Amino acid sequence: MKRESKFLGAEPMEVTLTTAVHKPDFQFQTHVWKNPSAMSYFSKGSTGAVSDERGWVLLPDSCRDKIGTVYPARRQLPETGEVTVVEAVMNQGTADRAALAKMLVRAAQRIAGDAGCGVGASTEAPEIQNPSGLSTTDAAAVCRLPGFKLPQNALVKGEATAGKEQTTGSMPGTWSCGLELSGSAGAKVWFSAAPGAHVVDEVLLHDDGFKEIPGSEAKVDWSRNAAVLTCDSKNVYFSMRWSDEYYDLDPADGVARAMLQSFVDAAGKQYRCPSVALS
Repeated sequence: MKRESKFLGAEPMEVTLTTAVHKPDFQFQTHVWKNPSAMSYFSKGSTGAVSDERGWVLLPDSCRDKIGTVYPARRQLPETGEVTVVEAVMNQGTADRAALAKMLVRAAQRIAGDAGCGVGASTEAPEIQNPSGLSTTDAAAVCRLPGFKLPQNALVKGEATAGKEQTTGSMPGTWSCGLELSGSAGAKVWFSAAPGAHVVDEVLLHDDGFKEIPGSEAKVDWSRNAAVLTCDSKNVYFSMRWSDEYYDLDPADGVARAMLQSFVDAAGKQYRCPSVALS
């Protein structure tokens, strides 16, 4: 499905709506969505997020075998461990985030209804949580998380040092933080956390990359720098992603593991997670 809509007003705007199939943690792992800490995540109603340029909303699981990505000559339905979403991309103009969220939810309801899988779709108007402005990073409480510190060997003098940060969402719900490191490299690092079956259960049950950590109810996938912990009887997903500029600095061995461990130790307390050694 692909549709284009034009809006009249002070600023010309044009948006394209499509359906797409993704891994369930796509919003935290793919460069298409660039900066998860700049998104406004839905805090009520449907599951989704919007920015000034694009957005997405999750379709009901009952649509799994009915709606997928449409290509010129074929349709791709989601495989086991994938989800289907409705996506919006602004071709012209800048979106009003609340209006874009409502448009996405209405589109998802219509698409699911037309496909006969609308049962379970939220009918509530979405509420969104907007990101914070940029603030100076506290080296002893990165991302405003007490005790969260970056490993010393994660920083490079003159190229990547503690700089600014932005957060969005709220714990114990969906949350993300982006670090804009100071220095000539222009490097960025994102940390994200999310409870809920739309991300966690699909990843846990179907993705071979996640391996069990002996002696715990946790799983970790170092290929995507992500972990899933059972916290207060609920699964929670934690991840970290580096920008290409940070990769180009050729970080020392073990930096990724130390960085994710420090994040999980600090953020896990907000979700009432047990202490877990990821490696």
